[in-house]
Amino acid sequence: MNEISSVAGTIEAPDAISRPTALGARKGDKVWDAIVIGAGHNGLINAAYLQRAGLNVLVVEKNGHIGGAAVSSVLHDGWTYSNCSYVCSLLRPEIQRDLELYKHGLQVIPYEGGMTMMRNGDRFCSYYDHDVFRAEIARFSKKDADAYDHYATAVMKMCRWIKPLLMRTPPDPTRFRPRDISELIYLAKHFSGLGERDMGELIRFFTLSIAEFLDEYFETDVVKAHFAGSGIIGTALGPYSPGTAYVLLHHYMGDIDGSVGAWGFARGGMGSVSKACAGAFQAAGGTIETNAEVGRILVRDGRAEGVMLADGTVLRAKRVVSNLDVKRTFTKIVQERELPSDFLDTVKKFKIRGSSGKLNIALDGMPDFTNVRAGHPSLRGDLHFTDGMERMERAYDDWKAGRWSRDPYVDMLIPTQI
Repeated sequence: MNEISSVAGTIEAPDAISRPTALGARKGDKVWDAIVIGAGHNGLINAAYLQRAGLNVLVVEKNGHIGGAAVSSVLHDGWTYSNCSYVCSLLRPEIQRDLELYKHGLQVIPYEGGMTMMRNGDRFCSYYDHDVFRAEIARFSKKDADAYDHYATAVMKMCRWIKPLLMRTPPDPTRFRPRDISELIYLAKHFSGLGERDMGELIRFFTLSIAEFLDEYFETDVVKAHFAGSGIIGTALGPYSPGTAYVLLHHYMGDIDGSVGAWGFARGGMGSVSKACAGAFQAAGGTIETNAEVGRILVRDGRAEGVMLADGTVLRAKRVVSNLDVKRTFTKIVQERELPSDFLDTVKKFKIRGSSGKLNIALDGMPDFTNVRAGHPSLRGDLHFTDGMERMERAYDDWKAGRWSRDPYVDMLIPTQI
């Protein structure tokens, strides 16, 4: 994610793990069972599972703090903010339970609502209370209010089918290892449990745009635009792009305290997620070393055998896990001669394109919003600025042309209310 800051200053990470915790990692000829490159939350979770499975694991991080994109930073005394990632949703409850993240300080508070603000000064509010939300939809269209229950049922039905697959390892259909065969059999059984009609609907759903999907239920532009946000946020797609219906479904699979589809704020900022993951890893005996940038993954006879840090230090391991993106992993820290040419060519062509910018703003008090009373519960969630699908699509058109949107789709939060 691109980040734009309007304020200059020194950024400190209050949740950083200090370097002295792992100075022993560089002593002697120790061979680690696994080295994980990068102390982002994904790398820390991977390391925690490996450590709890009985391996001796080292995490190396180039920065002086942990967290990757999930960091709580302090720019001014008394003001802590989530520097990049800003909301907790798809952190699977199975992982939270397995690693006992709440024992390590993680607390997630669900949104209380949300609001889409329009140019004419009106606004469409979402509420946690189902009946109140239906009444708000009916303010724009009684037909849409009646359709909402059918829409919610359809989305939750697909979520229930997809969610069990999120924690499983996809099989390789070209190999015949027992695990791959077992997973293929599981998928076949899981899919066969659907009736003919549901199976057809599921297959069709993956090809739909979010606009097409919402058109099947709703007639009001602002209602559709409000729901469509979950189909495009974080993507380089517009609401009429095929496949965005699934993006909405993907975001609806968030789970906060058993509330399916819920998103929430991590108390203390998103660095609290990384801090809890690091706590679970270290409690199991794992080691983290910061200020340890990896210059190269060491490979012998086609197998990784450790890493060389940027300062020349060599750390040996039986296996190496990279939490870097695929391009940096295979074009920056693995030598080209160690990779098949066709694989390397594919990696080089892999597109990594920014789709959004983030602006963090410190205010001396709550802003005033037109036609919204102070303390309105819908202000304690997502705030959007749009009127309909066409306006959102035009913002996407600008991105396709390679320029910042003249009228961008804005997603805003005020987490310090929580």
